[in-house]
Amino acid sequence: MEGIAPPLKMVLQLRLDIENGQSVRKALNRFLIQSPVNEFKNFLEFWIAVREKNGVKGLRAHPGWTSWRQVVLEVIERGLEGTPILEELKQLELDLIETSENQIEHELRALPIVSLIPVLLLQFPAYLLLLLGPWIKQLLENLQ
Repeated sequence: MEGIAPPLKMVLQLRLDIENGQSVRKALNRFLIQSPVNEFKNFLEFWIAVREKNGVKGLRAHPGWTSWRQVVLEVIERGLEGTPILEELKQLELDLIETSENQIEHELRALPIVSLIPVLLLQFPAYLLLLLGPWIKQLLENLQ
């Protein structure tokens, strides 16, 4: 699970922990303990710190905010309040997988264009210099 989106990774681990009989709070704490320090972990810790005061509101100003992260946090908040969220987590997992696949497809479609940038910036001018170099040299010799 190294290269997957952080919200999807969290939803997968929460679903597995809940299916194994853990509470949402214990599953969330386990995720925070086991996950490496990154932007999403900092975002979750910030949310936990301000959750009692603001809930999910006010997170849009945080640099780690995305709409998917807000949806995941809203589901977790309902779970922390005691509402069963296992079915929502399963559906959210499917939605996050689909969104991740769509994002990968979008990036793959843009890859050929992006890979042309080094050709245009480095190789094309070098070939022009090779082609026009002898002609420019001859022109400069004729001007003297």
